[in-house]
Order: sequence, then structure tokens, then C-alpha cells
Amino acid sequence: MRSWIILGLALCATSSFGAEELRWGSDLDLALLAAKKTHQPVFVSFRSPTCGPCMAYAKGVFPSDEFQKLAHGLILVDVNILEKPKVADKYGVKAAPELRTYSEDGKLTARIVGFDRKGTFKMLRNARRAVNKSKRGQTR
Repeated sequence: MRSWIILGLALCATSSFGAEELRWGSDLDLALLAAKKTHQPVFVSFRSPTCGPCMAYAKGVFPSDEFQKLAHGLILVDVNILEKPKVADKYGVKAAPELRTYSEDGKLTARIVGFDRKGTFKMLRNARRAVNKSKRGQTR
């Protein structure tokens, strides 16, 4: 039963490619469990609603066509550090915005603190390469 719940979370956390908007989860621990089951990397945005650069990501980067294309197939997580300070503490987040990617086995693979549009897209391209490499390994 737990496996079905985790798989459901992973499926809800991503969307099908096309006009449908990407879906974001809010539970990083569950997302990391889902990543192991689905062999998908996790992209996390640690943010604050009072943070200007966080708003720049939310209004300019995340809705962009490039982000939507690159984030397809990743488990997306949005953590409001003011609402979930224990999660921020657990993961060592000191300030917002902070973006991270985790591999399917839960290892931190990239981290950006502050606003970096180009760096965000590079981070996503690297995560996508991991997805593609994993898929090739599964078909052999």
C-alpha cells in the first residue's frame, strides 16, 4: 500500500509533457522516497513568500517554456521555509532562494543559493541527463 502511495505522489508531482502545467509537491521526504521507487531525480525550491528573488523564480523562471520542458520527468518540490522551518533546518537551508537537485538515490547533485536563471537551466539539463542515462540502463 505504501508503495502505491509513494508512486502516486511521484505521478502527481510531475505532469505529462505538453500544455499541462507541471505539478509541485511540498513534502521533500516523500519525494525522495518516490525518487527511489520511480528512478526520477528531485528538484527542490526552498523559498520564502517575502523573498524578491524567490518571486523572480516563481513568476519568471518556473513558468517559462524552457523550465517546463527541462523539468518534465523530475519530481518537483516547493518548500516554504517560513511554514516548514524544521525541514529547512533538517536540510541545512539557511536562506532563500535555494534550489537543489537530488539523484534517484537521494544524493545531493547540485545546489544554487540566490537567483541564477542560467544556472537553474544548467542544473535541470544535468538532472535530465541522469534521467536519460537511467532509462538507457533499464532497457539493457
